[in-house]
This record gives sequence, structure tokens and C-alpha cells, in this order.
Amino acid sequence: MKILVLILLSLIICGCATTPQITREQYLQNQNIKIAVFPFQNDAYGVTDSIISAFCEAGFQVVERTELYRIFDELKLQMSGVTEYEQIKAGRILNVDYIILGSVYTVYKPYYQEQYIPDTSNKYDWIGKTVHNTAEAIKQSSSGLYIYANFRKIDVQNGQVIKVFTDVLIRKQ
Repeated sequence: MKILVLILLSLIICGCATTPQITREQYLQNQNIKIAVFPFQNDAYGVTDSIISAFCEAGFQVVERTELYRIFDELKLQMSGVTEYEQIKAGRILNVDYIILGSVYTVYKPYYQEQYIPDTSNKYDWIGKTVHNTAEAIKQSSSGLYIYANFRKIDVQNGQVIKVFTDVLIRKQ
């Protein structure tokens, strides 16, 4: 359990773009765990796909999304508006150990330019420096769109929430 949490957090913090640094033993243990990652709410940024990739790279058996849709068709349900109980029920039908549920939100941090006092000794040169300095400051600033996720790992046998991940930074755009 703890290994799963550590691996997932390290993958997310690294942006899900790098191969996880786990031992072969951990990778082999993970292959015995089957999970279903349900589409995250408000996911217009591909966060669900990033989470699925992170689990696959760590060796977990991840149920294909087509299988999720097939089960929902059999249960006469639609993916939007599905309750947690119905998702747990689908997880049991798929014979997974855990389901991953979550939501995505964004925070925009605007760029605030610090007061720049130009060197007025050269009235033509300071304008160019201001423009260059502003563009450079924007590139290096913390401004931008930050994509976060909240998600839960749920045991499908008893419906118990095993672990909650809150305010996980997925990436900055």
C-alpha cells in the first residue's frame, strides 16, 4: 500500500513524463494489483491519461477504458453523473482491486510586474531594457495556469477509501 502511494506521488510530482524509479521487485509486486481509473471530473487537460500512464509505468494492471464503457453499457449507465456506489459496483464486475476516482481544477496565477525604475541617463536605451526585462521576467515567473487534481483510491471489496490525494500539482501550462 505505502509503495503504491509513494510511487504514484513521485510520478505525479515529476509530471508523469519520466520513468518511475522503482526496483524490479516493486514492479513485479505491482503487477499483481489490478486497478480501474475512472475519468476525472472536469478533466479537459488529460490528467486521467497522465494518471493511467503513471500506473502503467509502475507495473500495475490498468483496465482499458473500453472495458469501463462496456460495463457501463451493460449496467445501462452513463459515465457522467455516475455515483461512487455505481463505480465501485463496476469495479467489482471488472474484478479490480482498487478504483481511482478524482477531479481536476485549475488555478491561474497572473504575472505581476514589479515596479521598474529605468536609468534615465540614456532616454532611448531604457525603453528597450524595460521590454526585454519584462519579457524575460514573464518567462521565469511563477505566472501561468496550474493544473491540480484531487483523487481517491478505493478498495472495491468493502468500498473503503484507502488513500486520499489532495491538491496534487499535475503540471503548469
